[in-house]
Amino acid sequence: MACTLIIVLAAFSLLQPTGGDLYFDDVISDHAVLQGRPLPFSLFGTSDQVVGNLAVSVSGTLIKIRDVEILSSSRKTNESKAIFNWRLILDPVDPGGPHKVVVTSDADVEAVLNDILFGDVFLCAGQSNMQMTVGMSAAAAAEA
Repeated sequence: MACTLIIVLAAFSLLQPTGGDLYFDDVISDHAVLQGRPLPFSLFGTSDQVVGNLAVSVSGTLIKIRDVEILSSSRKTNESKAIFNWRLILDPVDPGGPHKVVVTSDADVEAVLNDILFGDVFLCAGQSNMQMTVGMSAAAAAEA
């Protein structure tokens, strides 16, 4: 019995991971709004190993990848491993959501984003004119 246990433990100690982890960049996280149609959108992140081929799905539907950039980086982790940066340019996605976005490498390693919406985000800034509603304008009836 002890011999069998030693053999099993020795076998497990020889196993190596099949691929590195994929991570999205810190500016991309769950509950985000990504660019919707008509423009393509990009996803980017890092991996602790060369990622090979990547695939992206939105709510289970594969999205065509227009361009892939995989760059080696001089940045090192605490364990002195190289970090590889990846960037994907993807076909446009119809506005809406929420969606689950999954980036998968050919080593079956994935990065997942949950509760993602596709559309446009407008950042408005100004002074007193930002407080004025359409109803307060001179041609409010025509604007409504």
